[in-house]
Amino acid sequence: MRNEQLEKKPVQTGSLSQTVRLEVNLLTFPLFTLDKDKAGKPGCIQCHIQKDDRKIEWLVTSQDIPKELEGKFGKLKYGGLPGPFDKDIFFAIMWDIETLSKPVQNPYEITSWSRLLKLARKAYKYENVELAKNAVKRMTLTTVHTFNAYLIKETGKYRTREEIFRPFMKAVFTGEQDEKGNKSESNFITIDDYLLSNINNRFVKPIDYEFYMGLKRPGARRLFEILDPKFFAVKKSVNLRYSTQCQLFPCERQAYLSDAKKIVDRFCEDLYKKGYLSDVEWEKTEDKKDWLINYYPGKIITGHDTIKAEYEDLQKSEGLSRAERFKNFFTKKYSQKFNKKPYISKKDEDSIAGLISVFSDDDLKNLVLQFFRSSDSFITSSSYAISIFSSAGAINKLNIELSARISEDEEKRKLKESFLPPSDEDRSGVSKEFIEILKKHHKVPGG
Repeated sequence: MRNEQLEKKPVQTGSLSQTVRLEVNLLTFPLFTLDKDKAGKPGCIQCHIQKDDRKIEWLVTSQDIPKELEGKFGKLKYGGLPGPFDKDIFFAIMWDIETLSKPVQNPYEITSWSRLLKLARKAYKYENVELAKNAVKRMTLTTVHTFNAYLIKETGKYRTREEIFRPFMKAVFTGEQDEKGNKSESNFITIDDYLLSNINNRFVKPIDYEFYMGLKRPGARRLFEILDPKFFAVKKSVNLRYSTQCQLFPCERQAYLSDAKKIVDRFCEDLYKKGYLSDVEWEKTEDKKDWLINYYPGKIITGHDTIKAEYEDLQKSEGLSRAERFKNFFTKKYSQKFNKKPYISKKDEDSIAGLISVFSDDDLKNLVLQFFRSSDSFITSSSYAISIFSSAGAINKLNIELSARISEDEEKRKLKESFLPPSDEDRSGVSKEFIEILKKHHKVPGG
């Protein structure tokens, strides 16, 4: 069972460590209803868009809980369209998957409901655990029919009309019986093969999760999802036809401009207040009941300079091993500090092997960043060699410094609970498993 590690160190807006990387197709097209009254009820979400010479079809349908399963899972009621709560859980799962070593394989394991709810910014209580289980089960009953819409990066082709898929193919919780009749010892989700393939092939786009969760209205969040990848690419005004936007949300299309503006203005309100949007302009089109909406970015969009540079590094690392990605990141930060490349010895290679076997890529990134800004004499006298990470004392000092950088607020509590290893391991900042690995190659203080 993997360690419960998490990229939760608070940083400036626009940093990649605050982002959740979402699969492009499921970020672009609607999978969830924004209307709480429609969530959990039978229904459908439709998109029919003409893009140049390409006709795009996207249809999401819901199933109610099968009659033969009624009562089998106690009070679980998970049929109908997925809604805002389900979306938060889905995003949390996608974020958690991004912290895992690639390629991620089926089934994905939910190691802790407490941790998943923290990612979803929900309180850890019985009611929310049951709702989270419902959300996962609901996604196994949510089917998507597509044409010219769902792109598979590995092949460069779209799913065909005949390929009806469900984001989650199957879910089995602790204590439930699996297909072989055995009781499951944990919570497992079988993810759609093409969805998992796209995640493993880095067909993802980053979304600033802290900013996203700070938006209260589901409509404002959805508009942010649609606009942010476009601002990310061009950093100038983004144009959307009103009819297209209504389908991508989804929301009911209005026949009159005044009514349409009223609804869109409500979506934009939070984005104005947070400095994400500076202005919105409407233009007439050849269709008297359709308009072109021009969205102009606010000051906060400048934060994309940092996130874009790091995202491009992420794309360049595609296909490299975790050890190579770590060495590349370490070399980049070393070169920035000393204007030369580091010498990486066999001893350093052994240290890297121990590190990547215990920590996620994002946790390693935070450790490296702290390593180069540390003021601790033990760290600064190390000649900044990778082998310093073979010292449990050094890892402990870096973790302490990371904690010290965070103010006494909820974020500090989250870091303590989620960044450090689980409670059944050494809470000094280094897991027992890691120390044992290090012992095989180096002498560890106190080991």
